[in-house]
Amino acid sequence: MEYEDKEGKQYTTSDTVSVPVWQELKPRISKIQKPDFVEANMPTNISFDIYNIGKAQLRNIFVEVVGDNVIDQQGETYLGNLSEGSDTYFDGPFYLQQKVSKSNCCYKVSGRCRK
Repeated sequence: MEYEDKEGKQYTTSDTVSVPVWQELKPRISKIQKPDFVEANMPTNISFDIYNIGKAQLRNIFVEVVGDNVIDQQGETYLGNLSEGSDTYFDGPFYLQQKVSKSNCCYKVSGRCRK
């Protein structure tokens, strides 16, 4: 930056300005692949793809299968980090306490990114 005082003396200086930029996180998942039928207390798996369609890295991704009848043997599954424009795959086992069909599924998949 250049300027001069009222007597005409010239000055030059420089400075740095920091501007914080926040990028929205944009994780997306594919359709969850699940079995047509699940027997009680028998292991079963669900699987899906996770896509990072945002412009920022997703860090410390965890996935957990939860529900009223779910016995999740693994608890939370750590998937790591996912850079922008990339994808990863989840295939997780769990057990149900009662027999269910695909039409009356009683579980959900939750996920979160941690700092």
